[in-house]
Amino acid sequence: EALDDAADDAGALQSLDDEVGVLEQQTLREVASLLDDEGGPAAAAERVRALMFIGKFRRDLADRLEAITG
Repeated sequence: EALDDAADDAGALQSLDDEVGVLEQQTLREVASLLDDEGGPAAAAERVRALMFIGKFRRDLADRLEAITG
């Protein structure tokens, strides 16, 4: 929905990508913590699935930005 809201506005798309990038880094830290400190491989696997979704979303953002900025 946020991607659709940003439509063809390069600034809004870049801002959204920045926000998602922060979320991606936070999720990576959570995975590392779950694996290193808390020993929760099942919970880490869940967060990895979230990272996969985040990665796909960022690729979609990059494709949209490329399409409008050339």
